[in-house]
Amino acid sequence: MDTLKKIGKFLPLLAILFCLTACSDDDDDNTLAWENIAGTYYGYTSSTFVYTSVPIVYENETLIVKVNSDGTVDMELESTMWNSKIEKATVSSSGNNYIIEGSVVATLADHSGSVQDYKGEASAIISKDKSDVSLTISLPGVMGGTIITFLNTTAPTSSLIQGSYTGTMNMKFAYGELEYENQTINITSNTDDAINISYSSEDVGSTNLTGVSVSRDGDYIVIEQTDGEFDMPTHSGGTSTYPCIVSGRISSDQTEYTIEFELPGVMGGTTLTLSSATE
Repeated sequence: MDTLKKIGKFLPLLAILFCLTACSDDDDDNTLAWENIAGTYYGYTSSTFVYTSVPIVYENETLIVKVNSDGTVDMELESTMWNSKIEKATVSSSGNNYIIEGSVVATLADHSGSVQDYKGEASAIISKDKSDVSLTISLPGVMGGTIITFLNTTAPTSSLIQGSYTGTMNMKFAYGELEYENQTINITSNTDDAINISYSSEDVGSTNLTGVSVSRDGDYIVIEQTDGEFDMPTHSGGTSTYPCIVSGRISSDQTEYTIEFELPGVMGGTTLTLSSATE
């Protein structure tokens, strides 16, 4: 009986020790599991800020993830524009994902080439099988507040050519040729593989085309030939609507572009072309 009483006294202590050991094992298991997310991830970044509604997209971006011995995580984003470092970020487990949160320092160059560090906050989600990775960086002090998102996947084709294209519009028709300076065509994303195109000019006319298909051709995005309508001014001060066919080709960095409207029913056949080569 005395032996049983002595064992009984130690049971609560044994229970506490068991719990502590189990908790310690869980922490060790988590740290070991977090080590699995270390690696190099490739994808694209998309950034938005208060001065524009059109995201800036860069391909071929790299995110490097390292797990420290204390269970924290370091991350480095190697980017065309948004080079950033996150050190000693905390990690937690949520379902099939790991959540990483911490402070970020982004090293950015301005138009003059001078470099400056900007502080902000960062959060990342990495699936436990490492198939899905997303990183969001918030930089309040950059361009009125900038949000940068990295995803380990291919950028939607349409997102690469969103923006405004300005130059000289060349009008070529059966009886001659005219040029109109400072003309702008706007492109916005419709779906991953389709865009919207809008153009308006008092001298030339206007069009709004939606759901125009686009495809990749190496470093270029091809605007597939699509039927639409084009409104052109008349001598009486009104407008007439004509069938048009839009097509084009834009480099993924937007430095080279040709956007063309064909109007078979105007002046014996008219072609409007806005091209980077004519700027």
